[in-house]
Amino acid sequence: MVLWNPCTGQSNLLPKLTDHCIPQFRGFGFNSTMKFCGFGYDSTNDDYKVVRGYNHRVRGSKETVVQVFSLKSGSWRTHEGLGYFFFAGPGCLLNGALHWPETLFNDFRATGSRIISFDLAEEKFQEMLPLPSQTAMWTCNEIIRFRIWMMKEYGVQESWTEVASLDILRKDSQFSLVTPLCILENGEGLIAKRYDFESLVLYSFKERTFRNVFRTHNKWKFDAVIYRETLVSPITSGITDI
Repeated sequence: MVLWNPCTGQSNLLPKLTDHCIPQFRGFGFNSTMKFCGFGYDSTNDDYKVVRGYNHRVRGSKETVVQVFSLKSGSWRTHEGLGYFFFAGPGCLLNGALHWPETLFNDFRATGSRIISFDLAEEKFQEMLPLPSQTAMWTCNEIIRFRIWMMKEYGVQESWTEVASLDILRKDSQFSLVTPLCILENGEGLIAKRYDFESLVLYSFKERTFRNVFRTHNKWKFDAVIYRETLVSPITSGITDI
């Protein structure tokens, strides 16, 4: 695993983990291993931390294991006995915690979803924030409309506000994964779109049309994230001279 500052070009090859082996990925079913990760600043301890882990469920046994790398100490810590959660992918940093959407199940049926958070200072899961009841809906003309919501007051369920929506053709929806990244000042949305080829697109919420920004070749896969520019070194956590 490499910690990289795209602003300065500096990188840091993190020490390999030897105390815990993450099981092989097995999909998203009820016998599965779902990996997750994240990175953020712990203001309480003035430290930058890398988080990785997995949610593992097989033959009735289930667990969530989290491993945290501290840039200040230069070492990994492993946390077990945290319960079990059902989520995967990179976490979103806000208010000193990483956040993921989680699907809730009862008797093997999806019953809802929520946002869970991992506090970087205390290194444990904390907030459980319910999501809005409707995030996608069918329309009468074979289009799926994805609704984009914003929680305007952190932790307050009643503050969820729908700010935009985007349309995907029904015939494409089985093969596409759409991830909104941000809404620009001109009102367009920057979207990571996976259909045929993975791409970054600008979506006009007014015209409801896509415009390609970047497209992979040969079906290469990528993850797109938003980052804040900084001169902090990924090696020492001090300010880098450039």
